[in-house]
Amino acid sequence: MNNTSPLKSKQYYNTYALIIMLIYSFVAISLAINGWTKTWTHLGVYPSMKPIFADLRPLQGAALSIKEGFDPNYVNPGDPWGRAQNYPSIWMKIAGIIHIEKESNYVIFILSYILMYILCCYRMLIKYPSIWLILFLISSIQWLIFERGNNDMMMFSFIFLSLQLANDYIISVLIIIPSILKIYPFFAVLYLYNKIRSFLAVLIVTILYFIYNIKDIMTDRIVSGTEATNSYGSQATAILINTLIPSLNTTSLDISVFLLILTAVIYILGNNNKIFELDPDVSVEVKNYFICGSSVFLSTYVLHSNYDYRLVFLLLTIPYIIRLNNIFFKNLLMISLLGSCNWQLISVITNEPFGLVVNYIFKNILFCFLLTMLINNFISINNKSLYIKLPGSKLVTLRFNKVDI
Repeated sequence: MNNTSPLKSKQYYNTYALIIMLIYSFVAISLAINGWTKTWTHLGVYPSMKPIFADLRPLQGAALSIKEGFDPNYVNPGDPWGRAQNYPSIWMKIAGIIHIEKESNYVIFILSYILMYILCCYRMLIKYPSIWLILFLISSIQWLIFERGNNDMMMFSFIFLSLQLANDYIISVLIIIPSILKIYPFFAVLYLYNKIRSFLAVLIVTILYFIYNIKDIMTDRIVSGTEATNSYGSQATAILINTLIPSLNTTSLDISVFLLILTAVIYILGNNNKIFELDPDVSVEVKNYFICGSSVFLSTYVLHSNYDYRLVFLLLTIPYIIRLNNIFFKNLLMISLLGSCNWQLISVITNEPFGLVVNYIFKNILFCFLLTMLINNFISINNKSLYIKLPGSKLVTLRFNKVDI
């Protein structure tokens, strides 16, 4: 059986899916027997934070801070670590609806989207079984996002569900929801290049929301990740370089320009040597997975610094990457991807400063190659027609002579 081919939809399990469920079950058992801190420390999450699921505690503590007369966007004593509440105000409304200040509701809410995320991963392993997927799902970033209970798992789940459906309206809703909640999932809209109605619906609704709530969005400081550790992006790369070599005074713009130039070189050399060629039977679904996952990674990389949690979207690129014909390049790309998601593991093997540098090398290599492949993916749609049926009109045919986007 070809491990890169999707299985029939009626199949509910395979060896790969059972392996990951077994591993996750052992972790759950260890949490019950050995406790929170010991389990996550053994899995390389350091420091492990308590109270559990630390990332949403600022939101939980915001209600208490408001009662005490504080603005939790700036002063939030309700959070165990005193962190400001930095989510858009819509999250405060959600917190009020589910009464997130109650510990039981807080834990149930987080466990619900962790379960949803695990089911999405299980589904991927059913459709595209691969050892590379297994390695990703037991990477350092995977344990970290579980331990923190970060809500990027929820964003991933919405986007993944949109990839499974054919109804344009439901697809639009499933992308609009995470775009409103955390903004960056909006870039997944690129995979709707051949679904004009869904594309326009997401674009219009999201832009209108941004315009209406611009002050709230800017005030809430939704941009995350302002340090080099556990982060990625052009800004984070500049921070690392300036920490190691202060005299360079590197900016995020310098990093972005350099990476774009390097991408152009890779694009020319790579296409001349045909290293980006895919199996001819690669499906549209696999291409959509890749467009979705890579567009989120690439856009967030260039625009700002991000915590490594958002690297979970790289999971969507794996079924596409493993369909590359060039075995050396395929393995190089997968090693770079896994290296990007294993900063803690690399730091254990080496010393921390060196491990961090290696991790960032992997991330920047990954950026250049994924951008090159994304460009190639769109160019491969060359000379294909797009048919649009407008209400009350005849069938309209659009033919793109160069790039269909």
